[in-house]
Amino acid sequence: PSLRELILDGITTPPLSSSQQQQPPPLSFKHLEVLIEAIGPNTSIKKCSLQHSQITNEIASMLALALVDNTTMTSLSLRGNDLTSVAVQNFYSVLNSGENRTLRVLDISNNVGIDEDVSEAFETFMEQRAVKRMLTMQAEKAKRIAKGLPLLNEMLEEESEDDWRIGS
Repeated sequence: PSLRELILDGITTPPLSSSQQQQPPPLSFKHLEVLIEAIGPNTSIKKCSLQHSQITNEIASMLALALVDNTTMTSLSLRGNDLTSVAVQNFYSVLNSGENRTLRVLDISNNVGIDEDVSEAFETFMEQRAVKRMLTMQAEKAKRIAKGLPLLNEMLEEESEDDWRIGS
């Protein structure tokens, strides 16, 4: 079995007290960099959550670039981090370029450095992207059915998979 969900919420937050010694130490920037480099070519992880993990614009930019090569991730949550509108612009650039067609949910909520207007515009963009993906998939599915061709695996998965919405 392959790893499908990578949940690292709060992973870079240091422990609250020294009595919590059973917790692993926080990830360093270098560890996060290695992790993100591995996400790009990864073909099994569909959902990744780094909520409340002190993710900065620099780390988010690396994640955005990793999405260029990633063809399986459908959901990414960066809720409650240290992001600004710059990070949103980087994600927008990658997603708008058409290089990544699989990401459906990108939660950037509760990042106080993101302007409300930018957040709302990005949410609208992601909604439009989802509608476009759904219409394209329905059209392709109808063509395959009309030609008597079998449905592709991603079409079958699309029917059975629920969106992983983490609040926006």
